[in-house]
Amino acid sequence: MAIRQLEPWHNLENKVVFVTGASSGIGRDFCLDLAKAGCKVKSPLDLSEEEWNGILKTNLTGSWLVSKYVCILMRDGKQGGSVINISSIGGLERGQLPGGLAYAASKAAMNTMTKVMALELGKHKIRVNSISPGLFESEITKGLMQKDWLTNVALKTVPLRTFGTVDPALTSLVRYLIHDSSEYISGNIFIVDAGNTLPGVPVFSSL
Repeated sequence: MAIRQLEPWHNLENKVVFVTGASSGIGRDFCLDLAKAGCKVKSPLDLSEEEWNGILKTNLTGSWLVSKYVCILMRDGKQGGSVINISSIGGLERGQLPGGLAYAASKAAMNTMTKVMALELGKHKIRVNSISPGLFESEITKGLMQKDWLTNVALKTVPLRTFGTVDPALTSLVRYLIHDSSEYISGNIFIVDAGNTLPGVPVFSSL
């Protein structure tokens, strides 16, 4: 009971949320958790396109379009609101990996979009933040996360010695940013990766 009182965002009854990319992976996990918290969750279908244009259209243009039209409703409703973009450590200066050019570019652009939107929409009491997750188990990464060698990587290179789970590592942050307790928080990039991308983390030779 005491924990519930200290963390009021456990109860999000009557909050309406719109989740993009909710058909699989972390987006699907967010939908399930937010529904448990009392939110009314609305989910569009994912777009599918080829290579660079497809990735940018989905990760960046898609997020911008959803944010644009939802924020118009928030502005006209004059009650404010919260936009939470799901980025990636791949979009950070310290999290890039070879082979992810288009993906990393789209997520870096999303982080910049988050900050500029926060600047422009603050006058309407609309908060805009971004979450950059590290590696978490989802239906997409389940096979990878079950590999024994990955556990050894976590034990040797991740400061907190684990990659964590979506619930509660990410779901609790999403709930907090939706709740009115975070009414003064905007324009931030929240990194949730157990410290994995911190400078100075050792490289595991088996990689």
